[in-house]
Amino acid sequence: MTPREALTDREICERAAANDDQAFAVIISRYKTPVFAFIRRYIGADEEAHDLLQQVFVAAWQGLGRYDLDRPLGPWLTTIALNKCRDHSRKVRVRRFVRLAWPTDAPDIPDAAPTADMVINGDQELLLLERAIARLPRGLKEPLLLTVFEGFSHEQAGVHLGLSAKAIEGRTRRARQELERQINAWTDNL
Repeated sequence: MTPREALTDREICERAAANDDQAFAVIISRYKTPVFAFIRRYIGADEEAHDLLQQVFVAAWQGLGRYDLDRPLGPWLTTIALNKCRDHSRKVRVRRFVRLAWPTDAPDIPDAAPTADMVINGDQELLLLERAIARLPRGLKEPLLLTVFEGFSHEQAGVHLGLSAKAIEGRTRRARQELERQINAWTDNL
């Protein structure tokens, strides 16, 4: 372990904010896996998730001077990732709208439901879950991801999303019900 890797998040952020590129590399090393997992769950596509992951760390690098060192680093990066995912989702909706406006002989938008060929091995449930999460409406997806996958309490997720803890609890419950409905519908059609 190098001396930088032994530093706390606060210490490493102070060094990174002072333009220590190696310190920022430690931040990336520590947080790239959980941030990528969050993004992947949100949008459901590896290649786009990698692109967004890069955008998250560019934004973090640019925002280090404004980062409150008294707050935990992981949730701050998750908030940046959440905002990047929201931006991405808006762009996807605009692209879909434009594609739908093409003439009728234009190619169709591919269906996001997995085919039987895609669901062959033990990863079938994970594949179905990732696709179902990606299709959830934003108001259900975000509370689910923050509480179930990121370990935020209902209160913490509520602060991030501007909702009450009770609202987060209800939306998480509805998200789980919708996931179950989608997965059941897909598996019934296989």
